[in-house]
Amino acid sequence: MTPLRADRRTAKTRHALMGAFLDLMLTDGIDAVTVDAVAARANVGRSTFYTHFKGRDGIIEESLRFPSLPLARAATEWIEPRELLPIVAHFQQQRALARQFAAPTLRKAWVRCLAGLIEPGLTALALRGAAQPGLSIPLIATLVAELQIGMLLQWLASRESSKPLAFAEAIVPATRAAVVALLGCDAGVFGPPTIGRAAP
Repeated sequence: MTPLRADRRTAKTRHALMGAFLDLMLTDGIDAVTVDAVAARANVGRSTFYTHFKGRDGIIEESLRFPSLPLARAATEWIEPRELLPIVAHFQQQRALARQFAAPTLRKAWVRCLAGLIEPGLTALALRGAAQPGLSIPLIATLVAELQIGMLLQWLASRESSKPLAFAEAIVPATRAAVVALLGCDAGVFGPPTIGRAAP
């Protein structure tokens, strides 16, 4: 088998496993999802599952990585609210799935995943701004992740969820303000908006 064909086969199997995981989570809820159930739904063996993911927690973490990346950027870089619209629209379209992420097991995993993505950027911001925060960077990352996820889940549960741009225009400055307050640094640490961009 050529390397290209092997890569395609690997990607196809991984995609099938992730699809099976999401289907099971939607139909049965996260607590009913097991490695055996995901492998069976994807029509692969248990050992194949383990070549792609480190158990149930591994596939959960992978499913959370995609929606977490734009939120992590909002916490550590200067971005325009409009840059969050694709992920906000994704959550809006997948509202039933998003409700599953509010379950305690998944929410805790999501906070951990998002905080892990935010932490390196916060470390860089703290160094750039010569900040001396009273709290540890890992705790600040967790608090910011909790803020973002809480805002997103509350927005999805409200009648306001018909306004994705309004939500994006709220979460970006709220995130930035929380980071500045928790790091104890100046808002300029994010850097000025690049030419052609206006501050939100």
